[in-house]
Order: sequence, then structure tokens, then C-alpha cells
Amino acid sequence: MSERNPVIVFIESNGVGAVIDWVMPLCKYLQEKKQADVSFVFMKFDRRHIVTLCQSLFYRELLQSFPQESIVDMRYFSAWWGTCLCSLIAPFRGIENRILQKILWRIDEFLWRGISQEKIKRWIQSMGSAPIAIKDGYSYSERSKFAFFYPGLKERMSPIVLLPPGVLSTNFPDMWTEIEFDKNYHGDGKDYFFVEAKESFKHFRSVSTSQIIATGVPKFDPFWMEKCREYMKKNQPAGQKKRINVLVLLKNEKSPIFEDISFSKLFDEILQKARAFSPAHVVVKPHPRQDMILVKHLLAKAAIESWEINHDPILCLSLEADIVIALPTGGVMDAILCGKHVIEYYDYDTLNTILKKRFSEVPKTYFGGLSCLDAQGRLTSVYSARGLVHPAHNPEQLHGLLQRYIKKTDAENQKKIRELFPETGITHIVDILEKMRC
Repeated sequence: MSERNPVIVFIESNGVGAVIDWVMPLCKYLQEKKQADVSFVFMKFDRRHIVTLCQSLFYRELLQSFPQESIVDMRYFSAWWGTCLCSLIAPFRGIENRILQKILWRIDEFLWRGISQEKIKRWIQSMGSAPIAIKDGYSYSERSKFAFFYPGLKERMSPIVLLPPGVLSTNFPDMWTEIEFDKNYHGDGKDYFFVEAKESFKHFRSVSTSQIIATGVPKFDPFWMEKCREYMKKNQPAGQKKRINVLVLLKNEKSPIFEDISFSKLFDEILQKARAFSPAHVVVKPHPRQDMILVKHLLAKAAIESWEINHDPILCLSLEADIVIALPTGGVMDAILCGKHVIEYYDYDTLNTILKKRFSEVPKTYFGGLSCLDAQGRLTSVYSARGLVHPAHNPEQLHGLLQRYIKKTDAENQKKIRELFPETGITHIVDILEKMRC
């Protein structure tokens, strides 16, 4: 495949969901199994995505396995003074002022369309044959930096594939109210949108005329899960099996779900119940945008004897966990797929009382994609409503569930997740890519 199909992966979206769930598993497979030439373009000057990924030793080792000359960011295509100028205006990019943002975009347009466009085209032309372009996330607007690569790719008749911004079925399609990815898409109608499941395909087919293909999720492919097992086996500390490993999956404390319910209170209650087991080792998996100062403060306050903060993939961490406690977050699917019982901890009782006073009818989309109303019209999560997790609303319920399910396997829900996400996540995608450029 390397002679026919070099692959360029464009990393642009603010989150790292698409990188973790789709890009890295797929690219590692292409490198190992197909000997494909894979290049990464991080379209952020400060390489925030690389820094985020490299908080994990797993992803650091993974990136190092690719030729370093194949990993570039936008500075590679800019003149030195353009890089300096962009560094000077970087602090202003986060200011929510429409006029200022228009000015900043005009500066970007001048730098890239006026100066760097030819260098970008020459770089694309330097590839031995027309590359396959893969972009993380569906959003592709005229203000996307990907727009500066688009003409050069189309000039070489490169297939362009857009990946989901993570695992879309985290949202479970029956709860979607409106998806408008075409609204931010400025392609030529011949590009490909990949989705992860048949349920997602049905929904997107109803709202778009683009070329949509249901493929499965690369990170749930046996190839990638075996990579996780190999990594954990290699890095497992001596004596760890003698401990009770409690994995805690956090949610970004700035999420709307914590507007009425305190993140700090919930996290502290989890830690207090987890420390009751002896010998217990608590592994905290933060959200990529977590306030780590707050997390470390709460861990120190809880006075847990043995704990660690770990940024490795949830699939890796779940393999060594004896039980998983999670705030409402999409990562629970990874733990369930590893056969772990997952306790979802959140004070839904208090939240529903607050919402009933605030609204005449509890809004079913209050949690966004995780939202669901149960048979009594109470807000809960899709995981709880579908029986995939064990819900605990207070410390007493949490304690009881920990006593009941620790060190046990949840084969029933593991089967449910596997039925939703088949084992062909990577191989199906690779078959499609090979047919694009035979």
C-alpha cells in the first residue's frame, strides 16, 4: 500500500477524541500490517494535541514509532516571521469578540493563502503518488486550516476521508435531536464521511446527502485491544495483582453536568468509598481538559494510601481494573468492552429535584448526548437507562455496589457493546481505503 497510497492525517479539532478513537489505531495498523507511509499534520502552532497525547506514555511510545520527519505542524509550512506573528497573536484567539476574530482570520488568510499555499502544494506533490487524506472531525469550514490543503489535495485527485469527533454512539442515535455537520462542510460532495455503526449511518443518512460509510470503531478492533494488552503487560508494576485496583473515570469539571451538582463533592465521595478497601490502589483517569491542580488537591485531601493519575487509554487501564467507578462520561464503553462492571456515580436525585423546580418539564437533552429520560420522566444517562452500568446516586448506594461487584466480570454487557461495535473496525476501513486508490 505504501507505493500506491501514502496517507496524510490532519489533526485539527480541539478535542482528541478522533485521534484516540480512530486515528492512532488506524495509522498503527496501516504502518504495521500494510507498510504504509503515514504522515501527521498537527494544525496548531503550539502542538497542543501532541502535548495532550504525550501525557500518556502509551501515546508517546506510539508517536515515536513513526518517523519523526513525518510529524509536522503548521510552522513547517510558514516563513519564520509568519511563525513569530502567529505566536504574538495566539493569546488573542481565545477572546470571544466577533470583530477581533475576523481580524485574526484575515491575518491567517494572508499568511497561508498568500504565502504558504505554494509550499503546501509542493509538499503534497512531493508524495510519490496521490495521498489519501484523513481528517479528524467532520467540521470543515472555510476558516479551517484544512481549507489551505484542500486545493492541493484535489489537484492530485486525493480521496478525502472525514472521521467522527470520537465515538458518536456515545450519544446513542435515538437521543440525537439535530446533527448538521454539512453546515460546516465546504468540500466538493465527493468526499467520504465515516461513521461507526449502522445506527449512526441511519441517522446521518436522513440528514445528509454526502457519501457516508458505516465502518466500525478502530479502537474497539482486536488489533488495537491486543496492543493495549501488550502495553499493560510490559508496564505492569511488580506486586500490582495483590492489590484491589479501583479505576475512576472523571468528567471535565467545567461540563454543564456540574452546574448544579458539585464535581468536587462527587469525586471526594468516590475516593472515600474506594479507600475503604485494603489493600486498594486507586487509578484516576482524568478528562483531557481536566483541571489537574484541583484533582491533585482532592486526592491529597482524601488521604488515600495508594493512588496514581494515569493518562493512558481507558482500554489499557480497564484491563487491570477490578472495578470501575465513572462519572457520566463516554469512556464507560471501553471499560464495559473489557468485561468490567461499571458503577456510574452521580446525584441524579438532587438534580431531578432542581430541574423540576426550574422547568415545567425535565429537558431530555440536559446532558447533551449522554441524556435520557427513564420511564418516570426522570433525567438519567443513556448507559443507566439501557442497563449497561450500575447507577449509584449517593455514598451508601456506591458502597453497596462496590461490595457486590468488585473483582467480577460483566460478560452480559460486554456482549451488548460488542454487538453495537463489531470487531472489524480497522480491517473494514482499510479495505475501503485500498479500493479508493487501487
